[in-house]
Amino acid sequence: MESKVFEFLLRIGFTVDDIEEFYEENYDFVEKDGRKTRGPDCLYAIVQEDEDWVELSESDKPIEAYWEEGWVADFALFQRNNYDVYQGSYRKTFPTRYKLPNFKLTKSMCRILKKNEDLKTIIRPLRITPAKSNLRDIYHFLRFGETPQKSLLEHYKYIVNYPTKLMELCIFKENSLVACSIFEVGNYAIYGNTGFWDLNEKSRSLGTLTILLEIQYALKHNMFYYYLGHFYAQNPNYHYKTRFSGLELYDWDHDYWVDFNCRPRIKEMLKQKLPRRKYD
Repeated sequence: MESKVFEFLLRIGFTVDDIEEFYEENYDFVEKDGRKTRGPDCLYAIVQEDEDWVELSESDKPIEAYWEEGWVADFALFQRNNYDVYQGSYRKTFPTRYKLPNFKLTKSMCRILKKNEDLKTIIRPLRITPAKSNLRDIYHFLRFGETPQKSLLEHYKYIVNYPTKLMELCIFKENSLVACSIFEVGNYAIYGNTGFWDLNEKSRSLGTLTILLEIQYALKHNMFYYYLGHFYAQNPNYHYKTRFSGLELYDWDHDYWVDFNCRPRIKEMLKQKLPRRKYD
């Protein structure tokens, strides 16, 4: 187990026995007790049909009603799923959101805001430019070791028809773009869609900065929730989401949101494994 994951689990109240049970591998095509299994049962549902957004455009429900059930726009699909694959194993994931009335700035967050006062920030409707595309491709390659499967323009080709305002937050150092995030604005919530930044500016904590500025935007516009994708503890790249107060995780079993500080239920949720299917 990665030491970052071990330390994180101890910090949120796991015992060593909890951790050993928690991190059991979940490989596909394994044999257990003489029985073959063929991967976990995974939730994967889509609303989108024929690239026309039929169901959403005809729905009388606000977009937040979908976000509250784990739905999210992704390329030409409006989908939800409860899994990810990390280091060869299936992991159960949980949608995240922050209850903004409960959000509070920490001293470290205040330092990040203070440190970056020399940068210029612009929030406006999304517009894809070569500078943004180039920054995103470089960021993705340096962080994940591969180029994105879809260009930035292609990724948002259909989401522009999605029933929210698609906005961008651009951060400039002098005249150079050093960070950008893209988010969707609903009636009483926003959804942080993606973010990328100049990894040479590591000391500025630009990833945290974009989230803080999106939260400030949401509070200024009287939003109640801030959604930020999914979370699972096995991948240390997602641990940053627990640094912001007001965090809730979506409980798939009971269809409601659980305060991250409700440790007994959160521990129980994080330890859940996707049930495995048997061969017929």
